[in-house]
Amino acid sequence: MAARWVLLALLLPQTGSRMSGVDLTSQLIFDEVEATTIAATVGPTGSSTPSAPSPTGTRNTGQRSRKPPASPGATDVRHDGSVRRERLRNVLKRIGARFNQADEEEALQSTLRISLRTVKMSLLRGVLFERGGSCTGCSERSEYVEAVLASLAKPLVARHALPLFLYDTPLFPHTQMGLNLFEPRYKLLCRKALKQDRIFGFVTGNLGTLAKIQASEFANGDVADGTCQMRILGTRRFRLGRHWEEDCQGCPHALHYADVTYLANDTDGGASADSWPLLVKDALRLHHAMTSTEAQRDLEAQLGEAPTTRDRGYAISMWLAGACSALSSACRAQAAELLATSSTVERLERIIKIQKAQMGQNFERRRG
Repeated sequence: MAARWVLLALLLPQTGSRMSGVDLTSQLIFDEVEATTIAATVGPTGSSTPSAPSPTGTRNTGQRSRKPPASPGATDVRHDGSVRRERLRNVLKRIGARFNQADEEEALQSTLRISLRTVKMSLLRGVLFERGGSCTGCSERSEYVEAVLASLAKPLVARHALPLFLYDTPLFPHTQMGLNLFEPRYKLLCRKALKQDRIFGFVTGNLGTLAKIQASEFANGDVADGTCQMRILGTRRFRLGRHWEEDCQGCPHALHYADVTYLANDTDGGASADSWPLLVKDALRLHHAMTSTEAQRDLEAQLGEAPTTRDRGYAISMWLAGACSALSSACRAQAAELLATSSTVERLERIIKIQKAQMGQNFERRRG
């Protein structure tokens, strides 16, 4: 695996952070509704301008102090022990707290409670937002701390202050990509992601995918100013909400951040939900009919191997969308739609239609 990563790093394009030097800031599309939703459910952000980051101080709303709604086991998060400990560890990593990985639940919860008392209020509210927690009307830090602890019973639904990498074609979930980042703002993004949980946002238009850094290295070992080479894996899709940008020293362009809301996996229902196995079979058959063994080997080196999980076709449909986009200009033109659709069946049908058209064109060329 290490040898493959080194080879991929050497083969990465050297033309501007996979952006060919193009600034795509003007193509960002934000969903302004999200800012209102965050303020209503998490509590005051302390800012009336959606494009500005939240301040670090607590805002006095003029309302009487009110505790978050009580729920059974709010502070001890009563559900499966291993899941509970993992969520406690994840929040501690998220806020940059030091802790012992081997600690049991009680020690982890105590460490988290103490750490939450000292983090910036913007981050405290952000962690609550990420869990879909509620603290409407809260004005005291202690209320937010209790709300965060209560919210750990919920799965992650969002991400606060996600640094964004802008590109003109999407990263699909369940696919990999090599990046060579030498634009100053994206070298900063790399350093920030590596200091936390190795996550950043890969954005095209109004939709993005969480990118998880799997491997990375800096040119000449220069972490402070070296080119950052990385191998990333696409995970969850998200929609952009409240956003802002921050200037960095020596950066011609600012680094963008956003609060983002995760999209659910595809929601096919009814009779159409049963058609995905045949569609997967057809799409794979057409894919292999048009792809030589050597091309397939190169494709797997680029995207990773095709998923084999049985999740109603979602993962393999995303991988096929990535493969189709890598091999076909017609597919690349529809890449954003393939990522955005909430139907696995529709995604597979689009891919098959493009594949069949491509096979027809190839046949006509051979006849000519």
